[in-house]
Amino acid sequence: VEPALVMDQQNEPFPIPVNRDLGGFTVQEIRQLDYPYFVDVRRDGMAQDSPVTSSLPAVTMNWVSPLLVNEEASGGLRVTTLLSSSPQSWVSESTDIQPDFSRYPRYGFGVGEELASHPLAVASQGQFTSFFADHPDPRQKASEQKPGAKGQAEEKEADRLPVEPLVLKSPEASRLVVVGSSEFINDTVLGISRSIGQDRFLNSLEFLQNLVDWSVADEDLLAIRSRGAHARLLVPLTPAAQAVWEWLNYGVALLALLAVTVFGALKVRREEPMPLL
Repeated sequence: VEPALVMDQQNEPFPIPVNRDLGGFTVQEIRQLDYPYFVDVRRDGMAQDSPVTSSLPAVTMNWVSPLLVNEEASGGLRVTTLLSSSPQSWVSESTDIQPDFSRYPRYGFGVGEELASHPLAVASQGQFTSFFADHPDPRQKASEQKPGAKGQAEEKEADRLPVEPLVLKSPEASRLVVVGSSEFINDTVLGISRSIGQDRFLNSLEFLQNLVDWSVADEDLLAIRSRGAHARLLVPLTPAAQAVWEWLNYGVALLALLAVTVFGALKVRREEPMPLL
């Protein structure tokens, strides 16, 4: 886990209360502002062949750090990148997470020079080697010390150490998941996400449940849960694309109104008076 934070132009907005003056009356409204620290991961940034993310439409990673996979150390493991940021993301080592819209009106933060996708969650499967495979056993070192050289606290700690042999390697079916942030399941963060949409935060909870099922090799339950309801989010659009769709909606409505008017006028012209007796 690298000591930095990922910022993404594809992000979940942050709700901020704003006071508006309406002719002497003050009304508080919620404005949704772009917040690059809330990385919005969509289908194109998920592992399509993994049961953990195959059924998720989106996951929000809040204040997430990028991950770096050591190819040499994980040579015998099956490594899968579960989540990745969009290609319009960058890495920041700054600890200031407060936006400054006076200097940066668009996002509140300066956009980095190097834009690239970064791994945010990685799963590995296989046989893991213990740290103590190449290091001495600390219990043996404690027992070799002279009785008079240890304090009472150290003697009690040495007595509590187990006498079982060290496990130098895990079974081949062992599984490990590393996520660059634990804040995406924080109660406060989930409350912020819930204030924007009542169902969006369910995707993060479902992602966590899928990780638990996959970690204990209970993929049948994972497949059953994936059929349930979750928030289906729309593809994020740029301001230009939003304007195109908005004017297209206006045009379709006007054409439909014109067509109804013309049809009604033609129907009136074709009417014939009823013959009277």
